[in-house]
Amino acid sequence: MPALLLDRFAHAARALCDALETSTYTETLAAGIAEVLSLAEQLPACEPTSGAPEPAEPPPWSPTALPFDLYWVVLDPLADTPGEVAAGSLHDDLTDLRADLRAGLDLYDLGFAEDAGHSWRHAYRTHWGAHAHGALWALSHHRRS
Repeated sequence: MPALLLDRFAHAARALCDALETSTYTETLAAGIAEVLSLAEQLPACEPTSGAPEPAEPPPWSPTALPFDLYWVVLDPLADTPGEVAAGSLHDDLTDLRADLRAGLDLYDLGFAEDAGHSWRHAYRTHWGAHAHGALWALSHHRRS
């Protein structure tokens, strides 16, 4: 079962990265982010192996032709009263999301699926998850306006 989940996640991550890298910014971008987020919640706890290489640094990439960049976020959405407000950046969200997903795909494509799973799960909880949620939230509000 864990191998099937890793395969499904790899497929969704690759599709999202490919869409980002080919500037396919349509309503499918939000759907791709939502799919990756949903599958990330199901990623099994994987232990990294001792023989896995460090993921290669993905080639530089920058999103182009975004429908917008800046949006507003509340820094502590669970506070009893509204907290500090800051600007989020769709450009930053997508750049960081793509880099973390590509790092795992690099390991996955080299045959280190468990290491890829560990990378994706850890980075989801510590980094790219927040960027993906922010991007999805902003994109969903943009589509309503």
